[in-house]
Amino acid sequence: MAQSTDKPHDRPWGKSSVCRPGCNYRLSDNGITGTLAGILSEGSQMRQKVLIFSASFVVALICLLCAAVVFEATTSMGKAPTEHASGNSLPAVTGLPATYTGASKAAYGTGGRLEATGWLSGIVPAVVRVSTKSVAGSGVVIEPIGVVLTSAHVVGDDTHVKVLVEDSKRLTGTVYWIDATRDLALVRLPPGDYRSASLGQGSDVILGAPVTAIGYPLNLAGPATVTTGIVSRILYQPEFQREVIQTDAAINVGSSGGPLLDANGQVIGIIRSVFREYQSRPTSGISYAVSVSSITDDFLGSTLTQ
Repeated sequence: MAQSTDKPHDRPWGKSSVCRPGCNYRLSDNGITGTLAGILSEGSQMRQKVLIFSASFVVALICLLCAAVVFEATTSMGKAPTEHASGNSLPAVTGLPATYTGASKAAYGTGGRLEATGWLSGIVPAVVRVSTKSVAGSGVVIEPIGVVLTSAHVVGDDTHVKVLVEDSKRLTGTVYWIDATRDLALVRLPPGDYRSASLGQGSDVILGAPVTAIGYPLNLAGPATVTTGIVSRILYQPEFQREVIQTDAAINVGSSGGPLLDANGQVIGIIRSVFREYQSRPTSGISYAVSVSSITDDFLGSTLTQ
Protein backbone atom coordinates (compact mmCIF):
# COMPACT_ATOMS: atom_id res chain seq x y z
CA MET A 1 0.00 0.00 0.00
CA ALA A 2 1.53 3.26 -1.10
CA GLN A 3 2.13 5.86 1.55
CA SER A 4 0.60 9.30 1.16
CA THR A 5 3.12 11.94 0.21
CA ASP A 6 1.02 14.85 1.50
CA LYS A 7 2.12 16.80 4.53
CA PRO A 8 -0.02 18.93 6.83
CA HIS A 9 1.79 22.11 5.86
CA ASP A 10 1.25 21.39 2.14
CA ARG A 11 -2.57 21.21 2.45
CA PRO A 12 -4.61 24.05 1.02
CA TRP A 13 -6.52 24.48 4.27
CA GLY A 14 -3.41 25.08 6.35
CA LYS A 15 -1.48 23.10 8.87
CA SER A 16 -4.44 22.13 11.00
CA SER A 17 -6.63 21.00 8.10
CA VAL A 18 -7.46 17.37 7.65
CA CYS A 19 -8.50 15.72 4.43
CA ARG A 20 -11.94 14.27 4.79
CA PRO A 21 -13.00 11.12 2.91
CA GLY A 22 -13.76 11.83 -0.70
CA CYS A 23 -11.68 14.94 -1.14
CA ASN A 24 -9.12 13.07 -3.33
CA TYR A 25 -6.53 15.79 -3.44
CA ARG A 26 -2.92 14.91 -4.43
CA LEU A 27 0.38 16.57 -4.87
CA SER A 28 1.84 17.40 -8.25
CA ASP A 29 4.73 19.41 -9.45
CA ASN A 30 2.59 22.54 -9.69
CA GLY A 31 0.83 22.06 -6.35
CA ILE A 32 -2.31 20.39 -5.20
CA THR A 33 -4.90 19.18 -7.71
CA GLY A 34 -8.01 17.13 -7.15
CA THR A 35 -11.52 16.49 -8.19
CA LEU A 36 -13.08 17.79 -4.90
CA ALA A 37 -16.22 15.98 -6.02
CA GLY A 38 -16.97 14.84 -2.53
CA ILE A 39 -16.74 18.35 -1.11
CA LEU A 40 -18.98 19.81 -3.78
CA SER A 41 -21.54 17.07 -3.28
CA GLU A 42 -21.50 17.54 0.49
CA GLY A 43 -21.74 21.33 0.12
CA SER A 44 -24.84 21.01 -2.08
CA GLN A 45 -26.54 18.80 0.49
CA MET A 46 -25.61 21.22 3.26
CA ARG A 47 -27.11 24.16 1.35
CA GLN A 48 -30.35 22.25 0.91
CA LYS A 49 -30.50 21.53 4.64
CA VAL A 50 -29.85 25.19 5.45
CA LEU A 51 -32.59 26.33 3.08
CA ILE A 52 -35.11 23.88 4.56
CA PHE A 53 -34.21 24.94 8.10
CA SER A 54 -34.44 28.65 7.21
CA ALA A 55 -37.87 28.22 5.61
CA SER A 56 -39.14 26.29 8.62
CA PHE A 57 -37.83 28.98 10.97
CA VAL A 58 -39.52 31.78 9.01
CA VAL A 59 -42.86 29.93 8.98
CA ALA A 60 -42.63 29.30 12.74
CA LEU A 61 -41.77 32.97 13.38
CA ILE A 62 -44.75 34.18 11.33
CA CYS A 63 -47.10 31.85 13.23
CA LEU A 64 -45.71 33.09 16.53
CA LEU A 65 -46.21 36.75 15.55
CA CYS A 66 -49.79 36.09 14.39
CA ALA A 67 -50.59 34.36 17.67
CA ALA A 68 -49.16 37.31 19.63
CA VAL A 69 -51.27 39.81 17.65
CA VAL A 70 -54.46 37.79 18.20
CA PHE A 71 -53.73 37.48 21.93
CA GLU A 72 -53.05 41.20 22.29
CA ALA A 73 -56.23 42.10 20.43
CA THR A 74 -58.43 39.81 22.48
CA THR A 75 -56.96 40.84 25.82
CA SER A 76 -57.08 44.55 25.01
CA MET A 77 -60.69 44.38 23.90
CA GLY A 78 -61.62 43.14 27.33
CA LYS A 79 -60.07 46.13 29.10
CA ALA A 80 -61.51 49.62 29.45
CA PRO A 81 -59.40 52.74 29.99
CA THR A 82 -59.26 54.08 33.51
CA GLU A 83 -61.35 57.22 33.63
CA HIS A 84 -59.76 59.75 35.94
CA ALA A 85 -60.83 62.70 33.81
CA SER A 86 -57.61 64.44 34.75
CA GLY A 87 -55.54 66.64 32.52
CA ASN A 88 -53.46 63.60 31.54
CA SER A 89 -55.99 60.87 30.87
CA LEU A 90 -58.66 63.21 29.55
CA PRO A 91 -56.85 66.26 28.24
CA ALA A 92 -58.51 69.64 28.36
CA VAL A 93 -59.46 70.99 24.97
CA THR A 94 -58.25 74.56 25.01
CA GLY A 95 -56.54 76.05 22.01
CA LEU A 96 -53.64 78.42 21.51
CA PRO A 97 -54.22 82.15 21.83
CA ALA A 98 -55.39 83.93 18.71
CA THR A 99 -51.97 85.42 17.97
CA TYR A 100 -50.54 81.92 17.64
CA THR A 101 -52.96 80.68 14.99
CA GLY A 102 -52.53 80.80 11.27
CA ALA A 103 -55.34 83.35 11.14
CA SER A 104 -53.63 85.60 13.71
CA LYS A 105 -54.72 89.02 12.47
CA ALA A 106 -58.24 87.88 11.69
CA ALA A 107 -58.68 85.51 14.61
CA TYR A 108 -61.32 87.68 16.27
CA GLY A 109 -63.77 87.58 13.42
CA THR A 110 -63.89 87.71 9.65
CA GLY A 111 -67.46 88.82 9.11
CA GLY A 112 -68.76 85.26 8.88
CA ARG A 113 -72.49 84.56 8.81
CA LEU A 114 -74.30 83.91 12.08
CA GLU A 115 -77.62 82.87 10.57
CA ALA A 116 -78.80 79.48 11.81
CA THR A 117 -81.81 77.25 11.55
CA GLY A 118 -84.46 76.75 14.21
CA TRP A 119 -83.51 77.35 17.83
CA LEU A 120 -79.84 77.57 16.86
CA SER A 121 -80.45 81.10 15.58
CA GLY A 122 -81.03 82.22 19.17
CA ILE A 123 -78.25 80.14 20.75
CA VAL A 124 -75.24 80.64 18.49
CA PRO A 125 -74.94 84.37 19.35
CA ALA A 126 -74.80 83.41 23.04
CA VAL A 127 -71.66 81.32 22.51
CA VAL A 128 -68.50 83.36 23.03
CA ARG A 129 -64.77 83.00 22.51
CA VAL A 130 -62.76 83.24 25.74
CA SER A 131 -58.99 83.73 25.66
CA THR A 132 -56.05 84.52 27.94
CA LYS A 133 -52.39 85.16 27.21
CA SER A 134 -51.71 81.43 26.96
CA VAL A 135 -54.87 79.62 25.82
CA ALA A 136 -58.18 80.13 24.08
CA GLY A 137 -61.47 78.32 24.55
CA SER A 138 -65.20 78.87 24.47
CA GLY A 139 -68.02 79.91 26.78
CA VAL A 140 -71.75 80.58 26.83
CA VAL A 141 -73.73 83.53 28.19
CA ILE A 142 -76.31 82.19 30.66
CA GLU A 143 -77.67 85.54 31.92
CA PRO A 144 -78.66 88.54 29.74
CA ILE A 145 -76.80 90.89 32.10
CA GLY A 146 -73.55 89.31 30.94
CA VAL A 147 -72.74 86.19 32.95
CA VAL A 148 -70.57 83.72 31.00
CA LEU A 149 -70.24 80.07 32.00
CA THR A 150 -67.02 78.38 30.89
CA SER A 151 -64.35 75.91 32.04
CA ALA A 152 -61.94 76.68 34.86
CA HIS A 153 -58.97 75.50 32.82
CA VAL A 154 -59.83 78.04 30.12
CA VAL A 155 -59.46 81.07 32.42
CA GLY A 156 -56.65 79.52 34.46
CA ASP A 157 -55.29 81.84 37.13
CA ASP A 158 -56.19 85.01 35.25
CA THR A 159 -58.54 87.53 36.84
CA HIS A 160 -59.42 89.12 33.49
CA VAL A 161 -59.97 87.47 30.11
CA LYS A 162 -60.71 88.56 26.56
CA VAL A 163 -64.22 87.72 25.37
CA LEU A 164 -65.47 87.96 21.80
CA VAL A 165 -69.26 88.28 21.68
CA GLU A 166 -71.28 87.55 18.53
CA ASP A 167 -68.05 87.28 16.59
CA SER A 168 -67.58 91.05 16.62
CA LYS A 169 -67.65 92.65 20.10
CA ARG A 170 -64.29 92.46 21.84
CA LEU A 171 -64.76 92.80 25.56
CA THR A 172 -62.81 92.28 28.77
CA GLY A 173 -64.46 89.96 31.24
CA THR A 174 -63.80 89.60 34.95
CA VAL A 175 -63.38 86.11 36.39
CA TYR A 176 -65.33 86.11 39.64
CA TRP A 177 -65.92 82.44 40.45
CA ILE A 178 -63.89 79.28 39.84
CA ASP A 179 -64.45 75.68 40.84
CA ALA A 180 -61.22 73.92 39.83
CA THR A 181 -62.45 70.54 41.08
CA ARG A 182 -65.48 70.47 38.80
CA ASP A 183 -63.65 72.53 36.14
CA LEU A 184 -66.20 75.36 35.94
CA ALA A 185 -65.91 79.15 36.03
CA LEU A 186 -68.05 82.28 35.75
CA VAL A 187 -66.99 85.43 33.93
CA ARG A 188 -68.80 88.77 34.24
CA LEU A 189 -69.00 90.99 31.15
CA PRO A 190 -69.38 94.79 31.20
CA PRO A 191 -72.99 95.90 31.87
CA GLY A 192 -75.22 95.36 28.88
CA ASP A 193 -77.99 93.30 27.34
CA TYR A 194 -76.62 90.07 25.87
CA ARG A 195 -78.08 87.14 23.98
CA SER A 196 -78.17 84.19 26.38
CA ALA A 197 -78.94 80.47 26.58
CA SER A 198 -81.07 78.70 29.17
CA LEU A 199 -79.87 75.93 31.45
CA GLY A 200 -81.72 72.64 31.23
CA GLN A 201 -82.52 70.10 33.93
CA GLY A 202 -80.65 67.01 34.98
CA SER A 203 -83.68 64.97 34.00
CA ASP A 204 -83.25 66.27 30.44
CA VAL A 205 -80.07 64.22 30.07
CA ILE A 206 -81.17 60.89 28.61
CA LEU A 207 -79.00 58.12 27.21
CA GLY A 208 -79.13 58.12 23.42
CA ALA A 209 -80.75 61.56 23.19
CA PRO A 210 -79.47 63.90 20.44
CA VAL A 211 -77.10 66.69 21.50
CA THR A 212 -75.42 69.66 19.85
CA ALA A 213 -71.98 71.06 20.72
CA ILE A 214 -71.03 74.65 19.91
CA GLY A 215 -67.61 76.23 20.29
CA TYR A 216 -64.46 77.53 18.66
CA PRO A 217 -62.34 74.45 17.79
CA LEU A 218 -58.69 75.14 17.01
CA ASN A 219 -59.46 78.82 17.75
CA LEU A 220 -60.34 79.22 14.09
CA ALA A 221 -61.32 82.66 12.88
CA GLY A 222 -64.96 83.34 12.20
CA PRO A 223 -68.25 82.17 13.78
CA ALA A 224 -68.61 79.29 16.21
CA THR A 225 -68.70 75.71 14.95
CA VAL A 226 -71.73 73.46 15.44
CA THR A 227 -71.48 69.65 15.68
CA THR A 228 -74.00 67.02 16.67
CA GLY A 229 -74.07 63.62 18.36
CA ILE A 230 -75.85 61.73 21.11
CA VAL A 231 -75.55 61.16 24.85
CA SER A 232 -73.31 58.09 24.84
CA ARG A 233 -73.02 57.64 28.58
CA ILE A 234 -73.71 59.38 31.89
CA LEU A 235 -71.39 58.79 34.82
CA TYR A 236 -70.46 60.28 38.16
CA GLN A 237 -66.83 60.93 39.06
CA PRO A 238 -66.60 61.03 42.87
CA GLU A 239 -62.98 62.19 42.88
CA PHE A 240 -64.12 65.36 41.08
CA GLN A 241 -67.55 65.58 42.69
CA ARG A 242 -69.27 65.93 39.35
CA GLU A 243 -71.48 64.17 36.88
CA VAL A 244 -70.25 64.09 33.30
CA ILE A 245 -71.86 63.35 29.96
CA GLN A 246 -70.01 61.31 27.38
CA THR A 247 -70.85 62.20 23.78
CA ASP A 248 -69.71 61.33 20.28
CA ALA A 249 -70.23 64.88 19.00
CA ALA A 250 -67.04 66.12 17.34
CA ILE A 251 -64.95 67.97 19.92
CA ASN A 252 -61.54 69.52 19.27
CA VAL A 253 -58.94 71.74 20.87
CA GLY A 254 -60.57 75.10 21.59
CA SER A 255 -64.03 73.68 22.34
CA SER A 256 -63.56 73.69 26.12
CA GLY A 257 -66.13 75.81 27.93
CA GLY A 258 -68.63 75.66 25.09
CA PRO A 259 -72.17 74.40 25.65
CA LEU A 260 -73.58 70.97 25.04
CA LEU A 261 -77.27 71.41 24.17
CA ASP A 262 -80.28 69.13 24.11
CA ALA A 263 -82.85 68.90 21.32
CA ASN A 264 -84.68 71.95 22.71
CA GLY A 265 -81.60 74.16 22.71
CA GLN A 266 -81.06 74.12 26.48
CA VAL A 267 -77.61 73.83 27.98
CA ILE A 268 -77.16 70.38 29.52
CA GLY A 269 -73.39 70.42 29.80
CA ILE A 270 -70.14 72.37 29.49
CA ILE A 271 -67.51 70.74 27.28
CA ARG A 272 -64.28 69.97 29.09
CA SER A 273 -62.26 67.13 27.54
CA VAL A 274 -61.74 64.68 24.72
CA PHE A 275 -60.26 61.19 24.84
CA ARG A 276 -57.94 61.01 21.83
CA GLU A 277 -55.96 57.84 22.48
CA TYR A 278 -55.63 54.87 24.80
CA GLN A 279 -52.28 53.11 25.25
CA SER A 280 -50.94 54.93 22.17
CA ARG A 281 -53.93 53.78 20.10
CA PRO A 282 -56.12 56.49 18.54
CA THR A 283 -59.73 56.73 19.63
CA SER A 284 -62.71 58.66 18.30
CA GLY A 285 -66.12 59.75 19.48
CA ILE A 286 -65.27 59.92 23.20
CA SER A 287 -65.67 63.41 24.65
CA TYR A 288 -66.91 64.67 27.99
CA ALA A 289 -68.94 67.58 29.30
CA VAL A 290 -69.73 68.53 32.90
CA SER A 291 -73.43 67.75 33.35
CA VAL A 292 -76.03 70.42 34.09
CA SER A 293 -76.81 68.57 37.32
CA SER A 294 -73.38 69.45 38.68
CA ILE A 295 -73.60 72.96 37.24
CA THR A 296 -76.93 73.93 38.83
CA ASP A 297 -76.89 71.90 42.03
CA ASP A 298 -73.24 72.09 43.03
CA PHE A 299 -71.49 74.92 41.19
CA LEU A 300 -74.13 77.62 40.82
CA GLY A 301 -75.75 76.56 44.08
CA SER A 302 -72.50 77.20 45.93
CA THR A 303 -72.05 80.64 44.34
CA LEU A 304 -75.49 81.75 45.52
CA THR A 305 -74.67 80.84 49.10
CA GLN A 306 -71.42 82.82 49.19
